[in-house]
Amino acid sequence: MKPAGKASVPFLAAAVALAAASGCDRTPVGSSWLFVVGSDTVTVEEAAAHWDSFSPQELRMFEGSQDLKRDFVESYSGMFLVRHELLRRGFLDTPGFAMRRDGTARIRMMNALQDSVLASCTRSVGDHEIASFLADSGDFFGLTDSSQRWVQVRIGQSYAFAELDSLLKTIRESSRTEFHQPAIARFSAHFRGEAGLEPGDTLITSSVGIWTAERMLGELEFEASMHQVIPADSNWMAYYSGVILNRSIMAAEFVRRYPSEADYLMGLATAWAVEAAAESLYRECVLDRLVVTDAMIDSAYQASPTPVDEKRSMAAFVVPRSRLEEFEAARAAGTIESITPSFQNYYPGATGVSYPMRRDQVPFGLGDSLFALSDTVRWIGPVSAGMSGDSIFIAARLAEVFPARTASREEVAPVIAAEIRGRQAEARVGEWLGELADSTGFAINEPLLLSLPDDPGAWSDL
Repeated sequence: MKPAGKASVPFLAAAVALAAASGCDRTPVGSSWLFVVGSDTVTVEEAAAHWDSFSPQELRMFEGSQDLKRDFVESYSGMFLVRHELLRRGFLDTPGFAMRRDGTARIRMMNALQDSVLASCTRSVGDHEIASFLADSGDFFGLTDSSQRWVQVRIGQSYAFAELDSLLKTIRESSRTEFHQPAIARFSAHFRGEAGLEPGDTLITSSVGIWTAERMLGELEFEASMHQVIPADSNWMAYYSGVILNRSIMAAEFVRRYPSEADYLMGLATAWAVEAAAESLYRECVLDRLVVTDAMIDSAYQASPTPVDEKRSMAAFVVPRSRLEEFEAARAAGTIESITPSFQNYYPGATGVSYPMRRDQVPFGLGDSLFALSDTVRWIGPVSAGMSGDSIFIAARLAEVFPARTASREEVAPVIAAEIRGRQAEARVGEWLGELADSTGFAINEPLLLSLPDDPGAWSDL
């Protein structure tokens, strides 16, 4: 039995968290083992806990399932197959993985330290400091609860900035931090094509780490996933070197102050890095193998032409309640066109005409009325716009008819190509999981599965 491809595409996101797990081997526990993937054995209890952890959005992936418990088990086992493949191929042992994990953890710890210091400093602000600030500002802020809170936060921010700045200076000085400017200049010159790269060149030395040219390349690759990097600019490179050091100092301080919270943040960072590794594996083994040709698109287009519903555009303007009688009198007299310039267009632009709309897209419940019109003279409405206390009304007339037609190949080619790729991806994922199952060793405890309730949500009660 191999994992099915049906539920295999959605499972990949969930596989990320699993792949981040420790991966310790488990052994079967009596007859309660549900499936085996390589050296991993999963019990009914573990599967039940995993099902119960799903959010409502995640559970929607199983809507319409004809065999819910089997689809769940095959999806869940697929997660273990992906995890096993990530480990087997060393995706989690590469320098790039370590940099994504450590770089993410460092930023999260730095932000957490800043938040902690800010909260502490804000709490330390006394009433006398707030009163002094307000007195110095005159009556500009006023004496309200919100103004006092704003002042407290503002003072707390200034204290926090001073505390963090002092922390950075103290650690830099005590650790004999050194920026090796010639090496940094050579590193930057490499990106201008003016010098070769010396991987062992030391750019920064500090108690929180040593940055060689090789390590800095990894830092830049990680940074580029979030922001623009300009390593060829020597001034920017000098600035960025300081940023990296400051992040590292604050992260190290967070670990010192809050070791348990630091472990938690490292776990989150590991999960994110594993997600990136899983996505790389998925691209390599699935997406990069998909091919959509013009012939496939032509065949699909000819087999199932795409109809385009009739659409209509309308001109509409706003009629205040105070002018409803004037509008109706002008309609009865056939002189509406003489007063329409005095009304405000509902749609922007000089013409006040909407974009082409299907019947169900026409606002204010005017769809049937608009599509019943056979000319561009008669007006429909006014109807309440449902705003400003029912004092605003909308009147409209037909502007243009866009007849129903068959979409051209050029219009629907992107949609058709996406549909073909989707079907190919689903089929390829099924093949891929089958290949992993064959190479890894995979088995489902069929007698046990058949005996379990059809709803995995009931397994935790067994």
